[in-house]
Amino acid sequence: MKTILRLKTYILSFHFYRQFILASLIITGILYSGLSEFKRDTILGILTLGKFFLMVFAFLMYFETKLNQELTFYNNFGISKLQLFINAFLFDMFLTTMIVLIIRSF
Repeated sequence: MKTILRLKTYILSFHFYRQFILASLIITGILYSGLSEFKRDTILGILTLGKFFLMVFAFLMYFETKLNQELTFYNNFGISKLQLFINAFLFDMFLTTMIVLIIRSF
């Protein structure tokens, strides 16, 4: 529980999330361009679902391959693997929401 309250946890989680930013932006662009005629709530729901599947894919990729060894770095700082992916998902949803709100404002 103490790791949730530390700033270092979020800095390291963002460090982990940085490798997914480009894929996240591409998925946001593809999904948003195909969904532009729907309401804002529907678009955010579908984007959330798409991003959730991206994180599930990344989660499985890291646990089924040798990439699991890269997570040891974060584990040494007291961040569990599940907490790392949950924080990355929260960063992703914040970024997606900001992008959609910026696009909608124009």
